[in-house]
Amino acid sequence: MKRFVGFCVPVILLALLGIQALGCSDSWVGFISNTSSSTLPALAAQHNERGIDLAQNGQYEQAISEFNEAVELAPKAALLYYNRGMTYDYMKDYDMAIADYTKAIELDPEYALAYYKRGTDYREKKDYDKALVDYDKAIELNPNYAKSYADRGDTCYFKEDYDGAIADYTRAVELDSEYAYAYYCRGVIYNIKKDYDSALADYNKAIELHSTYAWAYYNRGLMLETMGKKAEAIADFEKCIEVSQDKPPADNARDELKKLRP
Repeated sequence: MKRFVGFCVPVILLALLGIQALGCSDSWVGFISNTSSSTLPALAAQHNERGIDLAQNGQYEQAISEFNEAVELAPKAALLYYNRGMTYDYMKDYDMAIADYTKAIELDPEYALAYYKRGTDYREKKDYDKALVDYDKAIELNPNYAKSYADRGDTCYFKEDYDGAIADYTRAVELDSEYAYAYYCRGVIYNIKKDYDSALADYNKAIELHSTYAWAYYNRGLMLETMGKKAEAIADFEKCIEVSQDKPPADNARDELKKLRP
């Protein structure tokens, strides 16, 4: 979620969003196949399945074409708009994805997944207030999905609502005790609040669950450096470099090592 000496907080979170599901059981979010719904006409179902296969193989434009065909045949099937929205997400066309999730919600006002995904796209567009509204609705409709709380926690973080973020990450780990990302993010927030004991416990738990969690080693190292624990900080920065395989945050850790042992 954030880091950098003194915690250049926002930068870190952006880097971590790519591994946000770390440790989370993420079976709820995904394409909706015909086995999930028996309401589609046969030909629309065929286009839907082909669209899913194409999208999962990175052939997004072809997948969109298949979903378009399916929508023409079954224009009131919310799941088709959801699946097409998912594909637009992979293409990072968030405006088109939001339009499809909105249509899915119009057709099915209790479509929790569509609210969740639309909220995530609003967050990507930095429209945090709209993101929170959608996450709230998704959680209202499905209060047992840990990642919704973690994502809302991220959004609270971006709005500097640190207490709200802690509450959401806490709920996330209550629902999924192996959700390494949520422990890590809560640790970052505790660090920002200078609650170092709580931050250390969360960083330790994240690393226990995911032993190659480079950002957790890096941020724990920053905190230990701030606390004057030079040797322990060096060990964490060295481990960060080892497990990150020359990807971020390896360069950040090297910079810290240069300061600690010139």
